[in-house]
Amino acid sequence: MPLFETSDPVEPGTIAPILLERFGLVIGKRIKASQNTTFAATAKAVDGGGVSLEFAVRATPDPDGVHYRRICNELTFVEYLRHTYNLAGVCGPVRPTVAAPQDQDQVTTEDGHPAAVRCVGSGDSTIVIVVFEWAKGSPVDFGSYRWMLDEAVVRAWGGWMARLHAGSRAFTQAHPEVASQMRRSVGSVGSWFLLRSCTRMVCRFDVGGGGREMRVSFVAVQIKGGMKCTIPF
Repeated sequence: MPLFETSDPVEPGTIAPILLERFGLVIGKRIKASQNTTFAATAKAVDGGGVSLEFAVRATPDPDGVHYRRICNELTFVEYLRHTYNLAGVCGPVRPTVAAPQDQDQVTTEDGHPAAVRCVGSGDSTIVIVVFEWAKGSPVDFGSYRWMLDEAVVRAWGGWMARLHAGSRAFTQAHPEVASQMRRSVGSVGSWFLLRSCTRMVCRFDVGGGGREMRVSFVAVQIKGGMKCTIPF
């Protein structure tokens, strides 16, 4: 049984028109395809003299409607860390700049999150589209274990995780209902379903105060008392 639930890759042409219409973004290369499909996307800066801004686009097939609520809870949590708790380095979700048209190609609900856009893909299956800020810096290569020998990286990463834990405790107090839903959806620790229900996050952090930035992707589980489990991927 795989560590993560997998799905068929989402074709870029399926979501490209929605990204352009709703977000003003041009879809780029595919970064990853596993439990969801991740693409790079670009937009012209408003006052940047032609400079392109980068974003990450995550498309999750949801034919049975089992992922949408989890994704909305995830976005509420990450958006809280980014804009309310002001946790530096969190790559927050980006809300659409244009409202959804009244047609059958996009599905809207009153109980969802504004940053989660649902559209109808091939075979009338639903796809959940989310746009995130782009993480700058060099990726942490956990497989090489070299990062464990760099004291500056260990201290920076450990300090950031401590702030994440404090932020998750604050979120539990600010949004108890959402936090409760997240905890209930986790299931038993040790099961593969745990990784299906947790929060995917991308962050960046400064190393040693010398202007060196690194980025890391990980999954985190929200349980009582705050963030208790993180798994790099």
